[in-house]
Amino acid sequence: MTPHRPRWYHVDYGGVVLGLLFSALSLTPSLLPRPIVLQGVIAGLSFAFGYAVGALLWYVGKRIVRWRPPSIVQRYAWWYVLAAWIVGALALGSSTVEWQNDVRAHVGAEPISSENWIAFAFASLATAVACLAVGRIVKLGARHAYRLFHGHFSERRTPARARTLSLAGSGIVVMAGISTVAMLVTAGGLAFVDRSYASKYGTPRPTLVEPSSEYRSAGADSIVAWDGVGRDGADILSTAPSAEEITRVTGLPAIEPIRVYVGLNNAPTPAERAQVAVAELARLHAEERAVLVVAGTTGTGWLDPAAIDALEYLHAGDTAIVAVQYADRRRLDPGLFSPRVPVEPNPRLFGAGARGGTALPENPRRV
Repeated sequence: MTPHRPRWYHVDYGGVVLGLLFSALSLTPSLLPRPIVLQGVIAGLSFAFGYAVGALLWYVGKRIVRWRPPSIVQRYAWWYVLAAWIVGALALGSSTVEWQNDVRAHVGAEPISSENWIAFAFASLATAVACLAVGRIVKLGARHAYRLFHGHFSERRTPARARTLSLAGSGIVVMAGISTVAMLVTAGGLAFVDRSYASKYGTPRPTLVEPSSEYRSAGADSIVAWDGVGRDGADILSTAPSAEEITRVTGLPAIEPIRVYVGLNNAPTPAERAQVAVAELARLHAEERAVLVVAGTTGTGWLDPAAIDALEYLHAGDTAIVAVQYADRRRLDPGLFSPRVPVEPNPRLFGAGARGGTALPENPRRV
């Protein structure tokens, strides 16, 4: 009689239960809105991580606790898990849409509808299945590597030493394989995200038009092209208050505030974008303003409109705000993998402001 061997598609109760719990927790509110496909990928990864932890605990628990539930419970356990999952999905689904739309409303992003969850379900299921498949392949690969190493060392070493060397060798092979797959997946994922975010944030909104003021980048006589400032840059340049609006709010005479913005598509490198921004500052005589602000953008090129608007109102428009976009996605990887990129333009911009200020008569100025 041949011993029973688990099928390749066998899954553990503990892994599935904890995986579903982790996946549900990933749907709770976040500080920033997530694209629906990205939310699905996160849920799938959360399930895979929870499954790994749950499968390990399930394995250890079965070795420690000898008690087993009645056979009828074991027979229908999967139906219990499925019923609990359906109830939880229905209860959590509508709340998740509401949570995400609340976050999106606060940051000015478009809301998502319940129909978008088809894409979420596909992304989460595909990610979870892919992760489980990779885990199963790694497990089989580790067993195969162990057999190869053990067959080699068992003829030359004592059994204990052969077992130790086989475990070490198979561990090295598995870690090398996991590292290679992780690098390939990371590179492919970043390339996909780059294309997705570039298409979404790379061009101005169709409802916006080029600024008419000469004191804005992409306006009259500007060397910055409107099509290159991106979506968030176009928002910044199109929503600046005019001198008349500042006077109407403050009751004080005001001048037109300066806003300089250079987008990712206005020049190929951070250094060249900084040079364009410096040229714009010189064209507009920004050094003559009482306040010059070098503003750092987020990953998509966004600036908090409330912060920059308030500054212009407080100083009656006698301000110049300059920003240079360094990426087109709200992710950590520009700062993690290229930590110099977000801050590279800033020394050039500060230097331009300082040089321009020293050429003027002594006067209280803030840079």
